[in-house]
This record gives sequence, C-alpha cells and structure tokens, in this order.
Amino acid sequence: MLANHVEQIVFPRIMEERPRRRDLKGRSDFNRTIVMNRQLRSIDFLNPTASMVYELCDGTNTIKDIVDHLNKKYPDVDCRQITYDVIKCVRRLEARQILVNRICTIDQESA
Repeated sequence: MLANHVEQIVFPRIMEERPRRRDLKGRSDFNRTIVMNRQLRSIDFLNPTASMVYELCDGTNTIKDIVDHLNKKYPDVDCRQITYDVIKCVRRLEARQILVNRICTIDQESA
C-alpha cells in the first residue's frame, strides 16, 4: 500500500528531474566509464548500465527519458525494475558528486 502511494505522489516529480554530469575528467572504454574527480581525489568505475545512465545525464534528458531509453534497449526487463534502478543509479552518482540534479519547473521551462 505504501509503495503504491509513494509511486503515485513521489515518482511523478522524480521522473521530471534532469540530472547532468559535472565537469569532470572521464573516459569510456568497452562500455565502461571511468570518472575522475580531482577535487575529491576519487576515481569511479561505472559498469555498462551506469555508463549509459551517466552518458544520458546531459541536463536535457529527464529521468523518464532515461528510463524510456533503457526500456527500449532492454525490452525483456520489467519497466518498474528499470525505473527503480535508474533512480538508484542517479542518486548514487549524485552522492559521489558525479552528477548534479536540476529539477525542471514550469518557470524554468518558460524562461
């Protein structure tokens, strides 16, 4: 019951977020991405799926757009699972200071 309530109220707002990559040094090889944050003195190795999410986080794509892209790429995977995985991945990349999040509002779109 609570999960349905969260999905109905929280998910619509989350799905409109427009995360974007920070200006960090990075390199992609063989479907994997290495991101270096000199300020934090950290190096992160992203798996192929996290790499796709990272590449799609350009500040224009919403989380919904990213989910839709992965749904097309992996049609056999449950859409709800992809949604949860994308949100979890974005939050982890934000926590590692690899992404910043931009919440799109009506005022921002019209400006």
